[in-house]
Amino acid sequence: MSECCIAERSMPSHLDEFSTFIAETTEEKLPPPAIHAAKLIIADCVAAIVGGMAEPEMQRFAKTGTTPPDAPLRPDQARVLGVDRIADKVRASLINGTAGTVLEMDEGHQFARGHPGMHVFPALLAEAGNSSASGGEFLRAFIIGYDIAARTGLATSLHPTTHPHGTWGVIGGAAGLAAWRNEDRMQCRELLNIAS
Repeated sequence: MSECCIAERSMPSHLDEFSTFIAETTEEKLPPPAIHAAKLIIADCVAAIVGGMAEPEMQRFAKTGTTPPDAPLRPDQARVLGVDRIADKVRASLINGTAGTVLEMDEGHQFARGHPGMHVFPALLAEAGNSSASGGEFLRAFIIGYDIAARTGLATSLHPTTHPHGTWGVIGGAAGLAAWRNEDRMQCRELLNIAS
């Protein structure tokens, strides 16, 4: 192998930096302003989802592949906000995320030119929905996912007519899930690589 290739392999990448950030950021390391902002963004996400769920199209969509809750949630299930429905985690995340964007009222990050909160929150809510973990753990995972989504958005150059939903946000969702699951650095790196 040439010296050039060896040098490239030893240089840390953004993927390595993100992975280390996810794996090593604890609740205690979160600055109070980030915690305060995250609480406001989560409240905004919930309101945007519930508001969007009132739309007739969302009411119909929320009934596809979902059921009324007739027993406690199973580990593979999550709630659909704004309606009395449950679904598997992937479907619940999809429905909640769609409802959160349908009115175009979800929070936005001016410099990332997108909506990191709505990319991270539905996935994290579905994963954490029936967990006994603390609110602080949820906030930690949300802040990490949001931060990485926003940084990715800042680093991208989407065509001006391209809407960011469905592009860089999935990386933030994956980061939030990796943080929630307390993945190690290599697991985080693999998840981020697959998501991107």
